Amino acid sequence: MRMRPVYLMVTQDKYRLPLAVADTKTELAEITGSSLSSICHSIARQRAGKKATGKTNFKYEEVWI
Repeated sequence: MRMRPVYLMVTQDKYRLPLAVADTKTELAEITGSSLSSICHSIARQRAGKKATGKTNFKYEEVWI
């Protein structure tokens, strides 16, 4: 079985509740009204092990299923 990524917008608290789910980053950008570059930047920071920054109450994640 082949794994594939799913992209999420989640809350920044300890629960990380999903607010939006999409199959592609572009689709997530359309759903959330965010730019594709902000989603890519957030996911890259997550991969590097850095915490989300900014004044928002959410962050973006990539989950492999």
